[in-house]
Amino acid sequence: MTTEELYTLQYGQELVNNVWNSNKEACNFEYALEKYMNNQKTPHLNEHIETNNNITHHPNNTTHPVNGKHSTPEYKENHEDTTITQNQTKITRPCMNNLQESDKIRIFHQNIQSLSKEGKIPKLELSGNQQNFDFICLTEHWQKKENIEKLAIENYSLIDSYCRIPKKQTNNIAYGGAAIYCKNEIRNKCSVIQIEKEILHPKTFECIGTKFTSGKDKVNIFCVYKNPTSSTKTFLKSLCALLEKQTHQNQKIVICGDINIDFIGKEDDYYQLTDVLESYSLENKVTESTRRSSGLDYIITSKEERNTYAKVTEDQMTDHHGQYIDIAIKKPNRTQRIQEKKTIRIYKEENHNKMTELLYQHNWKDTITQIEKEDTETATKTFVTILLEYFNKAYPTKKITPKHKKKNIEWITDEIIQQGIELREIHRAIKYDNETQLEEIYKDLKQKHYKTITTRKREYIQTKLKNSKNKNKNMWESFHSLTGKNKLEPDIIIKHENELIRHPKKLTELFAEYFIQSTIEKIEQSWIHKKEYETQQLQQQQQTQ
Repeated sequence: MTTEELYTLQYGQELVNNVWNSNKEACNFEYALEKYMNNQKTPHLNEHIETNNNITHHPNNTTHPVNGKHSTPEYKENHEDTTITQNQTKITRPCMNNLQESDKIRIFHQNIQSLSKEGKIPKLELSGNQQNFDFICLTEHWQKKENIEKLAIENYSLIDSYCRIPKKQTNNIAYGGAAIYCKNEIRNKCSVIQIEKEILHPKTFECIGTKFTSGKDKVNIFCVYKNPTSSTKTFLKSLCALLEKQTHQNQKIVICGDINIDFIGKEDDYYQLTDVLESYSLENKVTESTRRSSGLDYIITSKEERNTYAKVTEDQMTDHHGQYIDIAIKKPNRTQRIQEKKTIRIYKEENHNKMTELLYQHNWKDTITQIEKEDTETATKTFVTILLEYFNKAYPTKKITPKHKKKNIEWITDEIIQQGIELREIHRAIKYDNETQLEEIYKDLKQKHYKTITTRKREYIQTKLKNSKNKNKNMWESFHSLTGKNKLEPDIIIKHENELIRHPKKLTELFAEYFIQSTIEKIEQSWIHKKEYETQQLQQQQQTQ
């Protein structure tokens, strides 16, 4: 159910029509609703809501009472096209919701306040799985460099991190910090952006960046943290230096993070920041509060991204809400898609049988007779040539297009998903009806939710190890998955047919294929050279005679 359908069911079609009519240029209902509520008097809206809340016996009403009041109907995230009907004509509004998955990347930011705290990583894994984030940007991870590299988010790879050095070596908490993760399947499209040390300042400007490349499209993504007590002047100076070096005409830029400059309160430091962004044609896309009634977390992009708006999540992992944005990218053209195909050999039972049959049918007596007359080098070449000929027939090469399948997280159960839905419903009710009792219920359910996802993940790993036939192998796989060891940068990276090969097994296959083909070429060349040599010798003998 979309938000528009939800409000139609709960508050009536009249309110929904008023929302659209007052904001005809809005790209989606959520944005139109936000503007409408800001422009309308609160009592008028509350009267409308209260009137419709009295309708509880309608057969389509799915609201459930919470402490004598009715909570918001069951709601599921829906990213389908936002449509309205006027005069029996279906109109699709042009916005990011209309883009297909392959036409956009989704960037998420969260002030996490200790990544190592129990429940934080499973919650990020759950959100990433449900919301399909391509990038997860974290501020205030509170980790030292050697620690954050051991904390893995399932299905994601750590690209880079900024970590403070603790004042005391005995301290295990570094506070502050920034980190960027990306989906495993797009890791080979991401590279680290080196930021000059002169720009970076602990507490004031903690920043890391990555460049995402898709076809001709390039997106520079930065994650920034600024301590609330740090100097705004120094922060803006570093921001200007970063933008001066990293803004390019043909590259998009996204800056997200906890900047601790209130864009809702709008004090002097906010206008100073706005002036800097204006000079680079940038603007903040977050319009809702991200920490209580303050707007401290930003997602900054180009002003040219007119139909792009950041959304604030209702999964409150800390005292800050997360935010995410969809950035449009172009699909690779047909030529580029063809280049992304890779060559493989087929190793199935039928191929093994074919190889056996070819070797069995070969007349080895004649081969042995021939080899006995030749010197060692020539005999070896003869034998290898026969084997390679049969090998290529039995195990032919094939061009395929790599497919990246979404890896589901198996410990995410229906119970966990339902708990998340209930939490969002209650949080949505709190936003429009500040009741202490509802807040207490929300805090209690949130604590239980964190405990549930942590317990389920732990039980899943324990059950997997217990039921495994190869316990030693699965134990190390689980260890590597939890500590991120399997996501470390490999020693060798080879670009082959427009694809970066990182996986050790794929690298081995690539080397094996190279040596097979190079051996064939060398044998062919040696025979050519031999014939040329014999021809020259024969010509010399004829001239001598």
